[in-house]
Amino acid sequence: MSIAGKPWLDDSLTEDAARSVKSLYYITDEDATLARRIVNMPFLETLEPTDTAALEALSWLAYTEILALREVLAHPTLQDGITDDWAPVVALMDSVNEAAPAFLRPLLDPQQATVERRSITLPHTGTTDLAIIRTSPGVPRSMDLLEHSVSGIEQFMGVALPTNYVGLLFGTAVLGYSHGTHYGNYLVMLPEYDTDDGSDSANYAGRLMAHEVAHSYWRDNPNWLDEGLAELLAGISENRRTKVPVTVDYTYCPAGDNIALLERLDAAGVIYDYRCNYALGGQFFLELYNSLGDDAFSEGIRNLYLSSVVEDYTDEFDGSPVGIRQIQDAFRSHAATVAPIIDKWYHGSSPQ
Repeated sequence: MSIAGKPWLDDSLTEDAARSVKSLYYITDEDATLARRIVNMPFLETLEPTDTAALEALSWLAYTEILALREVLAHPTLQDGITDDWAPVVALMDSVNEAAPAFLRPLLDPQQATVERRSITLPHTGTTDLAIIRTSPGVPRSMDLLEHSVSGIEQFMGVALPTNYVGLLFGTAVLGYSHGTHYGNYLVMLPEYDTDDGSDSANYAGRLMAHEVAHSYWRDNPNWLDEGLAELLAGISENRRTKVPVTVDYTYCPAGDNIALLERLDAAGVIYDYRCNYALGGQFFLELYNSLGDDAFSEGIRNLYLSSVVEDYTDEFDGSPVGIRQIQDAFRSHAATVAPIIDKWYHGSSPQ
């Protein structure tokens, strides 16, 4: 494989370029001939955020299911190579192949698949590309909701997104019984939310989208923390858009009344209602938010996030998982306010 001469490969190697080179070497390890073919495809003449995302999807397919990668690249739509127009679709391939492989066919059908794109400038991330991929008609409002979710959550967090590309697929490749799933560079929502007809789905679309966007920051930590913060940030996002009060969706956990119990159940491999993570985590962070206010809470979770991205090299994930001890550190300057809230929701040691 040779990538020499690519205009995006120079002495000032960008983060996207470094990630792309890493992906190409992973593919080379599995199939050097295929890697050479990919290097010469049109989408790599220049390097856009969607191209980097597409390469990462291809490298993961190469690592997990090389036959699926070969099948994808043999599809008539891609036989002459991946173009910039098709890169956002290719960026979905690894997760779609895992969650809903039958959906690969309509995604690669130029008569069905469409890509809507928008570029925005965020105060901390800079230029950020958005894309919506569909296999059925949708509504213009969805792109506006995506921009609102991305820009509002980035502004509240006060720190750059961990990606400069956010894709949204309206399709069936969601996990389990969920209505939306976050896959890293992109999120998936069921097609029923791509509407503007005043239905319950239309009214909930903004909140669901914001929840999944929030997982750009909050993932690979304890479930109650990731889901709780995504729930709260979704509520804050919807408050900014519609002026509805900041709330969380779930308030009841049949498994118990404290987060420490959920951690023990997780450690023991005991199956319980996953919505408990939304309910207990969401209410914990909601009370912190209501008690501290916008500025103090935003500063605290920004500190928490920054501690989560420090690499500890002890596992396969990027960064370091954070939990209740790191929350105490992040909100140290408000310890008197935070301590009883931790006692209530984490330890369950005071009445609700």
